[in-house]
Order: sequence, then structure tokens, then C-alpha cells
Amino acid sequence: MLATVVVLLAVLGAATQAAVETRIHVTLVVAAAILFAATLLLISDLDQPYAGAMRRDPTQTEFILNQIAPQVRGPLPCDRTGRPAGVSGFRATTAPLS
Repeated sequence: MLATVVVLLAVLGAATQAAVETRIHVTLVVAAAILFAATLLLISDLDQPYAGAMRRDPTQTEFILNQIAPQVRGPLPCDRTGRPAGVSGFRATTAPLS
């Protein structure tokens, strides 16, 4: 994703260079870079729901489980701790996906 952002900024910088004056060109490229960096940081933060600036506590997930329980027919796919039911050897991890 980072390489895509770099390529996109390079294309944006090259495509708008002759069309607008230098000060506006630099402002556009810097604003786009800040916007893309903020988007990547937000994606990274949302990827880890129990860590980061937008984290939530496991009790909030438990609240949702209790809220939807009357409408669920049949067993839930997870146990009371939130781990997948029927999966032996499951280990919860907060490591980023690679």
C-alpha cells in the first residue's frame, strides 16, 4: 500500500506540474501526501481493534454479543470468551497481518 501511495503521489506531482503554478503544485502534492498518510494510519489503527487510538475493550464486544443473543438462532460461532468454537489450538494475536 505504501508503494502505491508513493507511485500515486509521483504521478500526481508529474501530471499537475505544468498545469498550475509552483506554489499551488507543491500545496496539492503535500496535501495529498498528508491525506494518504492519515488514511494509512487510520487503516493500521482499525486493523488492531484492541490496541491503538481507536481501541475498544473486550467488554464492548461482549455487550454486542448480549444485545444480539435473543435474535440468534442456534449456537454462536464463538464461545463466551470470543474465541472460535470448535477450533482446537486457536491463539488470539494482535500482530499485524503480513
